[in-house]
Amino acid sequence: MNEFIEKMHRALDNLPKEELLKLTDLLLNNKDKQIFVFGNGGSWALAQHFAADLSKLGFKIICVPSSIAELTMWGNDDGYDTIFARPIQNLIKPKDIVVAISSSGNSSNVVKAIKHAKLLGGIIVGFSGFEASNTLNQFSDIKIHIPTKKGEYGVVETTHDAILHLLVEELKYGLSAL
Repeated sequence: MNEFIEKMHRALDNLPKEELLKLTDLLLNNKDKQIFVFGNGGSWALAQHFAADLSKLGFKIICVPSSIAELTMWGNDDGYDTIFARPIQNLIKPKDIVVAISSSGNSSNVVKAIKHAKLLGGIIVGFSGFEASNTLNQFSDIKIHIPTKKGEYGVVETTHDAILHLLVEELKYGLSAL
């Protein structure tokens, strides 16, 4: 228990504050843009929660795919590596914001989605962990990277969750000042 708590303290003490400020400004100054958010497993759960919180604040945000039916349709018809890329390709416009959440930053379906989104003019925000050389971190315009040892999913996902809640609070404050 103490080891996990120490790892969490380190992660929280070393948050990428400059990147978080950039992300807060990006969202506050582009409230008219569509936001797409996604991730696998626990990261998809974080994405859904974040989408709900931002929707409550009036942001145009969608967690992709938007349903289990859509997820299984893309997975069955086009392959699991397209479950994020295909819905984004169908909806994205230049300067829309794409928030990808992946502990490893190397999941093939996440990487495919951000590469397509970038080609179509999307602004990529990457939440990742483990090594800084991960693909999501390298392709992101805003990098929310949590450096940990490979495989420390609990630390990365818990820190991502805390950051997303922190971001919502910052956005509430920023919106009240407008």
